[in-house]
Amino acid sequence: MIDTLKILMLALSFYSQVSEASTRAFQPSIIPQFGGNTEQQQQDDGLVVPPQLTESPLSILASDFDQAMIVMNQNKEDIHVGHLLSACEKLQSTVRELGFVSSANDMANNIAKIRSTYEQLPITQRDSMPVLLQYEQDVGITEKDRIKDASATMGFLWLGRAINYQYDMFQFILENPEASPYDAASHAYGVTVKPHLSWPLQRLGQAALNGIRSIQKQTILAHMGGFDEENYNSANDCATKQRMRQVLASWNPIIRRWNQVLEDMGLEKL
Repeated sequence: MIDTLKILMLALSFYSQVSEASTRAFQPSIIPQFGGNTEQQQQDDGLVVPPQLTESPLSILASDFDQAMIVMNQNKEDIHVGHLLSACEKLQSTVRELGFVSSANDMANNIAKIRSTYEQLPITQRDSMPVLLQYEQDVGITEKDRIKDASATMGFLWLGRAINYQYDMFQFILENPEASPYDAASHAYGVTVKPHLSWPLQRLGQAALNGIRSIQKQTILAHMGGFDEENYNSANDCATKQRMRQVLASWNPIIRRWNQVLEDMGLEKL
C-alpha cells in the first residue's frame, strides 16, 4: 500500500511541485530555452508568429518517446522496452535535476523493477514487453490474479499509469482553455488513477490534489515550454501547446499498445 501511494504521488507531483520550481530560475544547462528574442516577434498579417522552436522539456519528451515505438517483429510497430526505459530514465533524471528528488525516486523505483527482469532475459528477447511479462509468469514471479510489488509487471502497470495520467491531463488542458491546473489534474486522476486505489488511498489522493489549487496555468506552461514565466506571451503559449500536442502524439500509440499487451496477458489494464 505504501508503494502504491508513492506512485500516486509521483503522478501528481509533476504539477503539485511546479510551484517550487517557480521560485527559482531554470539553469540553461537543465532547461534549454527557445531561440531568439521573444520581444521581437515576426508579424504576419497582424498575427504573432511563434518563435523558432528549439529544445524544451516538452520537445525532449516527444523525441525520446517517439523512439520507444518502433518497427520490430514482423514489420509491425511495437514498444521497444529498452528505448522506453531510456526515455523514462531521462525523464526522471530531468525531474531530479530540477530538485524533485522524491518524484524522481518513485519513477526510478518502477524503472528498476522492470530492469531487474529485463536484464535476466537474452538480448534478443528482452525488448519485447509480452516476452518480458510472460517470463515473470513462467517462473512464478507473478500470476494473473497476484502481482508481486517488486515485479516488472507491477512496474509496468504503474509506470504506464503515470504516463496515462499525464496524457489525460495534457489533453484536458488543450481541450479546455479556461481550465485550471487543478481541473486538469482532478480529471486525469479520476479517470486514470482513482479506479485502481482503495478507498483510503482515494481520500489521500484527493487531499494531494487539493494542494495544487493555487498553482497558475501560466507557471506550468512556461516551465514546460522552456520559457521565462514573466515574459510568457501568446507566441510562447502557441509554441508550448504545439509541443504538448507532439508529446501526446508520441504517447498515444504507446498507451494503446501497452493496454493491448496487458489485455492479451490477462492482466489489469492501465
